[in-house]
Amino acid sequence: MIATTEANAGTVAGYSRISRLLHWLIVLLIIGVFGITYFWAGPSHRTLLQIHKSLGVTILVLMLMRLLHWAVVPRPKLLPAPGWQHAAARISHFLLYAAFIVQPALGWSNSMMTGKPVNYFLLGNLPSFLPQNKELADKLIAIHFALPNFIMALVALHICAALYHYIVIRDRTLQRMISGS
Repeated sequence: MIATTEANAGTVAGYSRISRLLHWLIVLLIIGVFGITYFWAGPSHRTLLQIHKSLGVTILVLMLMRLLHWAVVPRPKLLPAPGWQHAAARISHFLLYAAFIVQPALGWSNSMMTGKPVNYFLLGNLPSFLPQNKELADKLIAIHFALPNFIMALVALHICAALYHYIVIRDRTLQRMISGS
């Protein structure tokens, strides 16, 4: 039986190796997927677009794995902080998780609905289980193009909060995601 995340909250001191691995792997993939968008003009556009799509699908899968892991493995107990900081952390983490799932799902859905398959790292096309619908695809891709600004703002907030805990408060918030202790 899978325990709820609330039942697991606060039962360990630090993040598990798998939690940390998934976190930092997703960080690297997010940097890659954003970085590619700055270089894909010109003759290598199609190749870079396929890598962008492949990285996006990988992020989606890893985020779903992270949610499953989060539901099963105990999370660290909250460090002492004002209630508003705990609430802000919960809200920002929820928004980050949602954005890192919705963003690649929108991109993959657009690819399926426009009949432009995702060739996953040149290993073959991923299945297309959505019907072609150019009108809906145009709406999804508009959201997909707008969401990165929101994601970058969330990531900046997340980094600033981690640095605030490390530099100003001098607690173990950042160290728990780096070393697990």
